[in-house]
Amino acid sequence: MEHVLSEIKVLDLTASLPGAFCTMNLGDCGAQVVKVELPGGDPNRARGPLKNGASAFFAGLNRNKKSLCLDYTKPEGRDLLLKLAASCDVVVTDDPSVLDYGAAKAINPGVIYAAITGFGESGPLKDHLADDLILTAMSGMMDRTGRRGEPPMMPGVDFGGTYSGLALLSGIVMALFHKLTSGEGTKIEVSVLDCIFYMLELFVMNYSIDGRIVPKNGNQDTEVAPLGTFAAQDGYAAVAISSEGQWKKFCALVGADQLVDDPRFADNASRLANLEELIPEIGKITGAWKKDELVAAMGASKLAGGALKSVEEMVHDPQIRAAEMIVAGQDPVLGPLYRVGTPMKLGATPLDVTAMPAPALGQHTEEILRAVGVSGPKIAELTQTGVISQHTFSIRSANQNMKAIVCVKQVPDTSGKVAVNPDGTLNRASMQTITNPDDMNAVEAALRLKDETGCKVVVVTMGPPPAEGMLRELLAMGADEAVLVSAREFGGSDTYATSQILSAAIKKIGLDKDDVIFCGRQAIDGDTAQVGPQIAEKLGLPQVSYVANVTREEDKVVCKRMLEDGYMVVETTTPCLLTCIKELNEPRYMTMQGISECYNKPYTVLDFEALKDDPLIDLTTIGLKGSPTNIFKSFTPPQKGTGMMLEGSGRETTDKLAGILAAKHVI
Repeated sequence: MEHVLSEIKVLDLTASLPGAFCTMNLGDCGAQVVKVELPGGDPNRARGPLKNGASAFFAGLNRNKKSLCLDYTKPEGRDLLLKLAASCDVVVTDDPSVLDYGAAKAINPGVIYAAITGFGESGPLKDHLADDLILTAMSGMMDRTGRRGEPPMMPGVDFGGTYSGLALLSGIVMALFHKLTSGEGTKIEVSVLDCIFYMLELFVMNYSIDGRIVPKNGNQDTEVAPLGTFAAQDGYAAVAISSEGQWKKFCALVGADQLVDDPRFADNASRLANLEELIPEIGKITGAWKKDELVAAMGASKLAGGALKSVEEMVHDPQIRAAEMIVAGQDPVLGPLYRVGTPMKLGATPLDVTAMPAPALGQHTEEILRAVGVSGPKIAELTQTGVISQHTFSIRSANQNMKAIVCVKQVPDTSGKVAVNPDGTLNRASMQTITNPDDMNAVEAALRLKDETGCKVVVVTMGPPPAEGMLRELLAMGADEAVLVSAREFGGSDTYATSQILSAAIKKIGLDKDDVIFCGRQAIDGDTAQVGPQIAEKLGLPQVSYVANVTREEDKVVCKRMLEDGYMVVETTTPCLLTCIKELNEPRYMTMQGISECYNKPYTVLDFEALKDDPLIDLTTIGLKGSPTNIFKSFTPPQKGTGMMLEGSGRETTDKLAGILAAKHVI
């Protein structure tokens, strides 16, 4: 597929985050990026965290690039650098002393020369050493960060580096357009200090008007209140109330109408003036809610709220997954890893963050030099004299020998109408069906294991032919294969019989030494929590139930198992079986790509004939007749009466409630 910058050649002379981030984005856009490194390599190759001697930092910044190991401090190396610059459309550098604009333009008059440095190429600090901390401190940004009355604070991410890299990218794209219309090249200069200071424009404008700078205010806004983060029962929630109408609606939603009538909080100016009193009041309100429930209630009322999330939570966040901002990748040394997708969605020419992993030092040296006319014998000579070098590594494939087998069940949606036949069985045909909720957590756990190890995910269910629709949805989520176990002989099976049939199916699929079987804790149509443990028993596998966290460490699986009053950590060998609870994760959504591919993935039906030779498939112990469980009665529970809403302050509502209970002789 053609990408937007497929015809553009870029010479990358950067090592710092801003420059490398810029050229990474050029590579994502399809540009042919040649990264030049001295024989010692980019220093970021040794920056932690490391795995198998490779740097995750380097791998993230240098995808979609080719590496040339060139000692340009030697005369022949310098000549080769100029030869490369003459053949490129764009030169990007964070050290103009290696190749300045005059030298680049002399050999390539139409070149776009882009330089990014800490302080720029003019002014009293142009030769001053720069670092993220130094630049952020000097820019005024640290003075704006932190709580009022406390020392300045460094932001949690190097947004100065990434933002300045994007500024340089924007300049290059504009220069390419200028060259397209005029035929002229140009020089682009970006200073990281300038970029960080540029983000303080609002404060500068305010200062220019009245000579004042509004004091920093931590997580609370200085212009609107309440607008900040507040503690909830299980974390923090961000609340943004930006108008009087929203303030009244928020107070009504959370049962705090008394705050609307409080003169201290009558309007935005009053709330800002009394912010020290307002913050504890809002904290009392949010402290009575779980963060996600509060945010959901605010969203339903068209109010702006958001749950504070960690990076780990965002990696698995359904919205981020739906936007394809997390992409499963494979690195030759690091192995399977997550890549952050690109926020730039170009419909006709999409960007690709996984086209090429970060290169080994000098991996493409010969290829790059041959492309500019250097002969094979000359390359051998340059290698012998140490002007160039080339290293390779073997690409490690994903762990295709490992499987994550997930047992799932299609169940009636018990949140709707429950229908019961005269014989006491559920009238499933008249009810909507869903994938059992706990099983969705099991599927997500398997998909995360796939993201981390490259294993194959196989989803298996026992049910009628229409269950294919559910399996296709799980394939669209990211599963690799689906198996439907379906036969009239299997109909009406209880948990005991079901576990026998699924155990036989798993043996048919194949259970190897590295495999892990995932099950949901229990199905909502029976709530027995028996099938998973019974499968483990019949297959002779170690099992861990009520799994709230799971990681794979070499040849073992480490689980955090939920107990009534805490957790215990359990290690087990493979193959093993795990039953998953909803606290384990939040299932991802299907993606458009997954939906388009789900009908091309392997789909198998195992009927009675396929499994009948297994010793577990005995007609006397499977199906309705062979099931030892007897249901004596099934019925639709009676509907509860209408409720009563008690309004007023906390004391008023508790007094009303006590009066009602006393009248009914409950208390």
